[in-house]
This record gives sequence, structure tokens and C-alpha cells, in this order.
Amino acid sequence: MGFARRRTEDGKGPRGPKTIDKDSKESVALRVGRKLNAGNVVNAVSDLFISRGIPSF
Repeated sequence: MGFARRRTEDGKGPRGPKTIDKDSKESVALRVGRKLNAGNVVNAVSDLFISRGIPSF
């Protein structure tokens, strides 16, 4: 998981944790917002577990 950073016209940057599948290089999740906290990241990962299953590593 990494954070995508860009700037809007007012100079503020939305943040978004992006999750990429290591094997297929597919972007499986991207959440964007002005403020993100640990709860947002946990929710994104939980949603991935629900939709794609728990990883077997």
C-alpha cells in the first residue's frame, strides 16, 4: 500500500491509499480524501478482505 499525492488548484493535496496486487499489478483499491486517518485505511483493507478474501501468506 502506498499513498498517491497530487495537488488541486488551491494548492491542497488530496491523499489516497492505493493498494496494488503484487502478482497481477492490478490496482485493487484507491480511496481519496483531504484527510485520511488509520480508520480509513483499516476500512479500505477490511473492504478488500470482504470482496477478495483474506490473503494466504
